[in-house]
Amino acid sequence: MSRAFLSHSSYDKDFVEKVFSELGTGKCVYDKETFKKNSDLALQIREGLEECDVYVLFLSEASIRSGWVNSEIDLASELKAQWKIKKFLVFQLDSTSWSTLPPWMGRYVVSCPPSPHHVALRLLDELRPAPNEEESCYGRSEDERKVIDELSELDHVPYYLYFSGPIGIGRRTLANAVYKAYYPDINRNKIQIKADLTDGILDIYRKALAYSANWRARDLKLEMDRIVILDQIDRTKALTQLLYEISTTFRQVVIIDLGTTALTEEGRPQSWFVNLTKYLKPSNYPYIWFLSRRFLNGSDLPNGLCFGVEPLDEKWSIHLFRVLIRKHNISLPSREEQNLIENSIVGHPGLITMVANYLRRNPKYKPNRTHNNIVKLINEQVQSILTDFIDGNIEREKAVAFVAESYILSYEEIQLISRNWPAFEESTDAMLDAGILVSDGVDYTLASYIQRYSSNLAGRHREALTEARKILLSAFDNITEESFVSIQLLDARIVEHIIEGKPIGSYLSNLIMPSQQLKAAKRKYDSQDYKSSLSLAKAAFGQAEKLSQEGQREAWRLIGLSSIRGEDEESFRFFLAEYKNIIQAPQTDAIYYFGNGLRERLHGNLREALKWYKKIKQDRYADTHVYRELAYIYAFERSFDEAYSCVKKAHDLAIGNPYILDILAMILLERYRAERRHTMIADIDICLGELRSADEREGTTFYFARSKMRDVIINNDLVSLNELFTNRKNLPISAKVALLSMLSLKDKDYQYNELHGELKRSIRDNRNPLAQIEIARIEFEHLVIKEQFAEAAKILAAHRQKFTELCCEQLARQLPSAHKRA
Repeated sequence: MSRAFLSHSSYDKDFVEKVFSELGTGKCVYDKETFKKNSDLALQIREGLEECDVYVLFLSEASIRSGWVNSEIDLASELKAQWKIKKFLVFQLDSTSWSTLPPWMGRYVVSCPPSPHHVALRLLDELRPAPNEEESCYGRSEDERKVIDELSELDHVPYYLYFSGPIGIGRRTLANAVYKAYYPDINRNKIQIKADLTDGILDIYRKALAYSANWRARDLKLEMDRIVILDQIDRTKALTQLLYEISTTFRQVVIIDLGTTALTEEGRPQSWFVNLTKYLKPSNYPYIWFLSRRFLNGSDLPNGLCFGVEPLDEKWSIHLFRVLIRKHNISLPSREEQNLIENSIVGHPGLITMVANYLRRNPKYKPNRTHNNIVKLINEQVQSILTDFIDGNIEREKAVAFVAESYILSYEEIQLISRNWPAFEESTDAMLDAGILVSDGVDYTLASYIQRYSSNLAGRHREALTEARKILLSAFDNITEESFVSIQLLDARIVEHIIEGKPIGSYLSNLIMPSQQLKAAKRKYDSQDYKSSLSLAKAAFGQAEKLSQEGQREAWRLIGLSSIRGEDEESFRFFLAEYKNIIQAPQTDAIYYFGNGLRERLHGNLREALKWYKKIKQDRYADTHVYRELAYIYAFERSFDEAYSCVKKAHDLAIGNPYILDILAMILLERYRAERRHTMIADIDICLGELRSADEREGTTFYFARSKMRDVIINNDLVSLNELFTNRKNLPISAKVALLSMLSLKDKDYQYNELHGELKRSIRDNRNPLAQIEIARIEFEHLVIKEQFAEAAKILAAHRQKFTELCCEQLARQLPSAHKRA
């Protein structure tokens, strides 16, 4: 592997150390980390230089006066004559004149780098990539030709390219292929900025600053304070100037991964994104690449070129897979096995690459295609690969969980953690080898497909990872205003500090932004810490001027949901009052409707909840959560067609979610109990199989109860019914309520009365209006079976306003005329 020798003065270590931390020992020799202590330094310098084919001098007043640096320069000259060192780079760190260098080095001087990140990217361009790092664009020759034709036919050079398509479809690969052919002088390794869902101009500006200088904490705060007081247009102009400076000066490209932000659900550009593209400066090449998962019509915005990247056809998909298994020397068990895999991953280059990478570790891995939709296919295969990779290895599972919660790790941090947790190094090596952990050439993150499915593991192992987390955060605990900070890592570490809930005593507290509080609030909400989630969301919302419009809406949404879940009526009233102040859009209405519907549902008022949820469905802004809520209420009122339709939509949007699979299993079982169609059994068994896998993956426990209920409902298996009753203490409340219904239907009065009493006491001690309304319906039907119609009528009268209208009609039909309400 090609390596670089970093020649520098100890006075410049703040800068050079950051370069090393981004490249690691595999790509460079750096005395502090590479050389052994108490050994012959001169000998180690020679050995280090002989291992490298790139010599890098960090030119400064201190380095040019250093005897060691001058010795390294002389030795580099000697190795140059022997053709051992083939490339030379000089980075000027201060005003030291280039004339102070030996004459032979003058020809190698490059421009002054503004930040360690620029140096790292420049070095990556000079280092020969390892075979598995080389990127080829297969099956895109026609797309490449189309983009180049469009570029050449435009009246002026576009300022940006906008490539849309699913994650991993090949947007970046295609753009690189176009530039290799059309702009060959542009750097191979590019600046990368990832915009989160709620990011706006201010957040992207902060992330771009990492490439403009080696920032001290004090200077970073002053710069952000300067930008915050500007209006939106001036902020946008400042960002466009910054993007221009960090790219065009160095023949660089800034890749901004927009995800699903910047565009509305309808595909219309957000106002901040319109202004960003409007104020970009011209250059002689497009210096910005926007990558998005949402298609944008090129006529919607000026100054750019838009292109939608489609899935690969079958022929090229198979070709790409065969090239990769040949490249990785993968030997599959048989031709039949190869055909099976090829047919399971057609269309998606990122998935094909991931499967090929994973086969290096486990040639017996067998993907199984059950979906034609490309997004569902990715979800399915990613879950399968992650489960197969962990395969009961608790250290690997913890390592994946730790990287997921850390979000981003530098090479230096991985080494630091590994010293105290040796199994982490083996696990990260295995993750890299399997393509689960990826590097942008600088830092390490989980592959974008994997990150989502690993977040649940982080919650499961949070306590076990306490010591590793302390080590990671300790580097930020002693930050002073003079400390140099890594902006890329800063964001993630501040979020983790906030989640820890401990006061931040160092200068780090001055660098907290509301967008970080918002991320922490979301994670607290997901972990069901609603009090903390509410507090953080309010803190973020109180700094609305520092949030994008999407950020303001997300903070408002979390205030609503956290106040509902945490039963904070005052905060819920604040949520209602702020509705009129949030940017008016269908998404805003959907959040407002959902908040009201959820509150009514949790209060057991299914009639009102259904009205709110239906408004969202009518506006076509229903998401997984809305469909799940609708499915539950429709199932409650025995509207099984509607319930099944909604839960299937929820399942399609969140493949493998155990909570949705549990509701799907419940609906399928209840429908079978009502209709008794034998053809339904296969669907029930498929659902239970998926639920079992989801339980194993997510650590949930739904499968046991639903599988026993299946045996009772389909096979009249009273042994399973008794097993459920015996183990009822370990069942969630929803399963206990379902068990109560089955005990009533099976005429198990003794067990029914015992469980009924337990549930009543539980509801009295721990308020649960939703369980109360479910039990009320079961009580009604139980009393009807016992022909106690007067008592049943009282229950209907007491809960009529909370039962849905259809439910009331159904229950009333079960009563004799004398007991029906007039």
